[in-house]
Amino acid sequence: MISESMLTRDMIDRIQSVAILKNNWYSIGGIIIEIRNARDVRPSRRLIEVSKICGYNPNTLNRMASVRAFFDNLKISVPEAAAIDANTLSFPSLETVKRLYQADSENGLKMFTKVIHGEITYRELVSKYSEIKTKTDSYSVGYLARKASDEFERIALEYIKKGSVTLFDNNNNLQFSEHRNSEFADVVVTATTETGYAEYGIVFKTLETNRMPSQIPNWIEAFIAKTVLYGNFFDKYWIVFPSDANETKVESFIAILNSLEKESYGVITIPYRNIKKGKMKILKNASGKPVPDLRDKKLLYDEHFRKMRQYS
Repeated sequence: MISESMLTRDMIDRIQSVAILKNNWYSIGGIIIEIRNARDVRPSRRLIEVSKICGYNPNTLNRMASVRAFFDNLKISVPEAAAIDANTLSFPSLETVKRLYQADSENGLKMFTKVIHGEITYRELVSKYSEIKTKTDSYSVGYLARKASDEFERIALEYIKKGSVTLFDNNNNLQFSEHRNSEFADVVVTATTETGYAEYGIVFKTLETNRMPSQIPNWIEAFIAKTVLYGNFFDKYWIVFPSDANETKVESFIAILNSLEKESYGVITIPYRNIKKGKMKILKNASGKPVPDLRDKKLLYDEHFRKMRQYS
């Protein structure tokens, strides 16, 4: 049997040992994830063998693996979950929480915590999911996030135009161009100067995301990496946050810019949730030239970047 099987003897023993347990979905889900990550064989054939041993059909096995991955990602935000044997938790309940989280991350996290503490029944979860799903059917999470971002950009741009003399070296005859599909900036501002023209970049960032907790570090790293590079293509580069953005994150971002001596980068906050109060605040002023100075390299970079993306 061993020679014909796609599974190792050790894996067969592990499956058999958890198959006889009453609560085993988390352990089995882990085995399925391990099989998926194996590169030496076809996962589908292994999945069929596991199905025969433990009695669950392949679709259920895949669902168990998916919910286990969800549980492992979300427990980062709920430290007490790490001390719990996930096998003892209701698989149907956690699967419902997973769907709820995809529709509404805030409520999903709350329900996850309730499941961890045994404070909600499966029937109550299904009812909560149906309620939230009804509200979000016409607006996907992604759509709502884009809508909020667009609203912030519109409000922020109005504030920036009012304070343009301060932000753009006291230059007149400013032209604001929105660049929705640009890698470099959300808005590019050009101005005529004595030596030709100046170009300023503006990037709007709400720091709000519906990504899984485990994905957030990569998302933040990508934002920082792009900002650190693209700002060097402009005379000045302004990063704009809403006034209610996480202060620690904004302060840490400014500290990163300062440590890299990005003097031509500026950071400002714009009153957002309560737009009738407050003023635009400059948290880090933009002064000096970009280092390294890539102002004459933007077109060349853009040309080759698009070629790389086209053939990826």
